[in-house]
Amino acid sequence: MIINLIFLIANLIMAAMFTSMLYFMVKARRDGINIGITVGLLLISIGNLLYFVAQAVS
Repeated sequence: MIINLIFLIANLIMAAMFTSMLYFMVKARRDGINIGITVGLLLISIGNLLYFVAQAVS
């Protein structure tokens, strides 16, 4: 029960990070900030999404 709660909190944190990364990605593109930052945030977002999916499957 407690372990499931910890996983739930971890998943919520990952989901929040994922959405914030997408927000900053769009903001960076709109403001014309360095494209490398956008690519880096995209990779982090993909990594978080994969982690999210892996935990849902396991």
